[in-house]
Amino acid sequence: MKSFGLLLVLALAWLAGCGGASADKAPVLPIPPPQAVQALTFLLVPAKGNEPWIASTNDALQVGFIKAGYKVTTESQDAHDATISVGITATEKPSFMTIYKNGQRQVDYVVHVNLTVKDPSGIVDTETSEFVASDGQAQSSDGLSAVNGLSDAIRFKIWAMKLVASRAPPAPSDSGSAGPEP
Repeated sequence: MKSFGLLLVLALAWLAGCGGASADKAPVLPIPPPQAVQALTFLLVPAKGNEPWIASTNDALQVGFIKAGYKVTTESQDAHDATISVGITATEKPSFMTIYKNGQRQVDYVVHVNLTVKDPSGIVDTETSEFVASDGQAQSSDGLSAVNGLSDAIRFKIWAMKLVASRAPPAPSDSGSAGPEP
């Protein structure tokens, strides 16, 4: 009986190491940014490259920004308050086995995303995140995780609140009155 238990533990460890027992990713819900951020429009500058993980990550990020409540444009001539530049790098995730599907080698990548927010005065904030792109394809939840990191960044929130406050009309003052009324 002990050998059966040991065999079961070894089989489960082997499956987990090979990815056979991995569960689907947990759903990621959007973290809405503060109202100050929602009042702004951002130019989203996607990462450049021909690799499938770059294109799918760019798409996942754009969907993530929209789901979270950001106003984004990808057209530089559109009016915008700041720019969010996307940087993406990836490394092949080591595997104990080589898997082929329809004659194509299946490769997982660890994708590193760098979101840099810039306004005319310079860099406002930089947030990074990473995820595993199975077979080189990012999922929409991967983009949403990166966007949530930015939505939760204190420096980014403070910048947005200051920018929106600087655009607010000044409060009416009582400097025109001669004094208290009798």
